[in-house]
Amino acid sequence: MAGFDWLVLDGEHAPNDISTFIPQLMALKGSASAPVVRVPTNEPVIIKRLLDIGFYNFLIPFVETKEEAEQAVASTRYPPEGIRGVSVSHRANMFGTVADYFAQSNKNITILVQIESQQGVDNVDAIAATEGVDGIFVGPSDLAAALGHLGNASHRMPQRDGQLPRMYKKQFSTFLTVPARTANPAASSHRSRLMRVVIWNGARRLWPSAAISASSALPLRNWLIPLKNNHHRNKRDD
Repeated sequence: MAGFDWLVLDGEHAPNDISTFIPQLMALKGSASAPVVRVPTNEPVIIKRLLDIGFYNFLIPFVETKEEAEQAVASTRYPPEGIRGVSVSHRANMFGTVADYFAQSNKNITILVQIESQQGVDNVDAIAATEGVDGIFVGPSDLAAALGHLGNASHRMPQRDGQLPRMYKKQFSTFLTVPARTANPAASSHRSRLMRVVIWNGARRLWPSAAISASSALPLRNWLIPLKNNHHRNKRDD
C-alpha cells in the first residue's frame, strides 16, 4: 500500500520462528512486496528450514569473514554448489508439484550479509567479493557497540570516527546499504555519500512514516535487491 518493494521479516531480534513466518508469507501472497528473512544466525539447518517454507531472500547477521560469507551462500544452494539438504516435498516446491524447482532454486536466491564488527569492516572487500553475496548491509547498532559507542547508532558515527570511509566510497560489485529509522536526515545524508539506503522502522512507526519513506527513498526495485526470484515469490498461500 505504501509502495514498499520488499519487507524484512526478522528472526534475529523479533520473536519469530517457522510457525510465525508461514502466516507472514501467506499475508504477503499476491502483494508487490517481496519477503526478506533475517535469520537468527548463520547456521545451515536454520537456513534450510526457512528455504523449505518458501523464503528466497536472506539477510545474514554478523558476518565477519569471507569464510562465513561462503558458508551462508553454501547453506542456500543444493549440491554441488552448496550443502542444502534435499526434501522432495515442502512448502517452497508446493509439496512436490513444481517440476523445475530443483533445477531453478539455486538461481533464485538473494544473499545479503550484515557487517557489524571491526573484523567485518576489515574484511569487507573479501566479503563483498564472495560469489553468491548480493549485498552488504551495515548494522549500525552492533557496529557502534563494537567500536565503543554502545547505544549510539547515529548515522554520523562512522564518519566522525573515520572507521568506514572506504565502505562509503568503495564501488562494490554488490550493493551497500545502511538502515535509517526515518526517511529524512539520515537518508539524505547517506544518499549524498552515494550510499544506498534501506528504510528501517519498528512496527509502531512503520505506517506513520510509510508515505515519507516511500517518497524519499529512490525506487528500491530499480537499484537495490535484485530479487531474482520474482517468478517464485509469494506463490504459496497455504
